Amino acid sequence: MRIGVEQHACCSCAQPPLHGEAGRIRGKLGWILSAAYAGVGRAASQPLADREHAVGGDRSWTPALEEMYQFFSVLLSPRPDGQPRLPPLRISTIRHSRPPVVVYSDAMFRRLRSDTCELWRDARGRPFSRVAFIAFIPGRRRPIVSRLVLPDWVYLHLSADAFTLIQQAELIAAVGAYRTLAGALREEAVIHFIDNAGALSNLIHGYARRPDCGRLVNAFHLLLAELGARAWLEWIPSKANCSDLPSRDDDMALLDALEAGFVNGFDEIDFSLPPIESWSAPLALFAAL
Repeated sequence: MRIGVEQHACCSCAQPPLHGEAGRIRGKLGWILSAAYAGVGRAASQPLADREHAVGGDRSWTPALEEMYQFFSVLLSPRPDGQPRLPPLRISTIRHSRPPVVVYSDAMFRRLRSDTCELWRDARGRPFSRVAFIAFIPGRRRPIVSRLVLPDWVYLHLSADAFTLIQQAELIAAVGAYRTLAGALREEAVIHFIDNAGALSNLIHGYARRPDCGRLVNAFHLLLAELGARAWLEWIPSKANCSDLPSRDDDMALLDALEAGFVNGFDEIDFSLPPIESWSAPLALFAAL
């Protein structure tokens, strides 16, 4: 199957797929992934559906097709130990032995009227965002809190034509939560609450039309496959999202209120972003732990 996908990569010896070819590839992928862990990757074939039903004979290799190709190149390749990376479908008939990990993630975004940033000069203002998550892990007395002000170089890899980048920031918060908590989430059940409906829809369906959002969504699902985590994603009102507090400005009153809400306080740890060099690298490096 991986060979079949590779045959349609953008290279000198192959042309991108037309309607019928796209439909055949999508059908084979759907059959293979129907038995995959949590149906991972099924929605990532959406660019093939778009090509299959497109009007005309377009053979261009689009950014969406390139991201799809990179996603399946990683998912269908073996691990370094030779074991398949694509997890098998497991259906348990007994209750999970441990209660689920509960994760809340959130982000804030606004534009600052400033010319101090050399990396981003924009009449609309410099983008500013903070991402955060709170995790309740069974067996730990104190919840984990992590937050980060996104560095300026991140915005160079996001949609330059968008006034607000809140959806991208929410996706970064979700990806960062699983990167940061990788050791605690392996083979665990997770209930993940998000208050942004757009980002939540992207993560549930495994697809986003904007290339920057699509790359983050693909990285999220590759992380789930790598960790073997079973995540249930759920919307929550912003006022009920406890991670809304650490995602806001540096206001000690907010942190005091957050700490007062937890009987035993909380542990704050560093937020893990994909390394700077991976943002312009192939998806395999961007999604790697």
